[in-house]
Formats: sequence, structure tokens, C-alpha cells
Amino acid sequence: MRRRGGSRAPPRGPPARGGGAGAPRGGGPPPRGGGAPPPPPRREQARALGILVDRARAAGVVRDDVGVDDVRICLAAIASFRLTRPAVGLHRLVDLLLTGLTADRLPAGSE
Repeated sequence: MRRRGGSRAPPRGPPARGGGAGAPRGGGPPPRGGGAPPPPPRREQARALGILVDRARAAGVVRDDVGVDDVRICLAAIASFRLTRPAVGLHRLVDLLLTGLTADRLPAGSE
């Protein structure tokens, strides 16, 4: 909108947040009501995965040399495979990865 004399009118309403062109999208709070809850912080996820791997190792379900990094590698392989290949091969990949992580001996009471 122009005023008399050729100058522009100041913008109405509150100033825009988050920058102009090239600013990342979605920087605001999650939508109310139906939006998914925000993911837990990475440190919390890492701690929980460490506990899970420790418990699986203690129960004899996974090999003694399996660590959190091994599980992360497997998860990354599954994620990248899903993006590039049909779902048919995904089941075989998961089977191979789980076989590689699984302990040779069965836990007590599972025979």
C-alpha cells in the first residue's frame, strides 16, 4: 500500500519471526491437538539404547562383543536400505543383521 507522496506504509501486524528468504521452515512450536509429541533429546535416546543393549547382553540374547555403536550401524543400514530398495529385501537384511547380533547360546529357560 502506498501513501501520498510515494512512500510505503509500514507493515501491519506483528513483525515476522525467523528471518526472510532462505530461512528454515517449521521453526515454530508443534501444532496443537493432533501433532506428534516431540522426540526425546539425543542424549536420552543414547542412554536408553545403552541400557537396552546392556540388558540384552546380560540376558545372553546378543553377543558379548555387541555394543551401542553396532546397533546404530544396523539401524542406519536398515534406514538407508529402505530408501533405496524394495521392501522385499528389507526382511532379509533385518534377518541377517539380527543373526549377526544374536548370541550363539540361547538364554536360560528358552529351550
